[in-house]
Amino acid sequence: MQKNKTTGLMAVAAVAAVFSIATVATGEPKSGYLSAEPETQAMQDDDFSNPAMLIADYGGELWSTREGEANKSCEDCHGDAEESMKGVKTRYPAYYEAWGKMINIELRVNECRKDNQKAKPWKYESKEMQGMASFIGYQSRGLPVAVDIGGKATPFFKKGKEFYYQRRGQMDMACSHCHEDNAGN
Repeated sequence: MQKNKTTGLMAVAAVAAVFSIATVATGEPKSGYLSAEPETQAMQDDDFSNPAMLIADYGGELWSTREGEANKSCEDCHGDAEESMKGVKTRYPAYYEAWGKMINIELRVNECRKDNQKAKPWKYESKEMQGMASFIGYQSRGLPVAVDIGGKATPFFKKGKEFYYQRRGQMDMACSHCHEDNAGN
């Protein structure tokens, strides 16, 4: 049951990554940043005012911290994150051949920890995982989402798309009602 739940969540995440970009009447992608309040935009524009940067900075510290039986850091394999991780977050979730399913950046980080550092996986919502995922994501800031929905990812995308447009719950609403029809309101 847990495996199916995780796979389903990855399918929805793939669709959300593709469809969550607000669209204007012409159908052109538009960043949600454009519909944010001026105060929110100002906070996002200023790394010193953005509280999320504290956790990303912590991830940057972890990047060069050696761990596990292999006594390796992420930097030992990947080098400078600014170069090696640029664009990586834009491609997740992604189909992972070794597992035969979609995975997110957090699962990929833990796979690297297990295989290369010989380290214990981080808990999904731990400060360490949030820090590393934020730090990796920061390297792709400003880049467009580039999730591959073709090939072996197609059935997951289709399942997620179906979920995204399906009405549910007491309000009988679908994800699309807010993220497309009312984006920016």
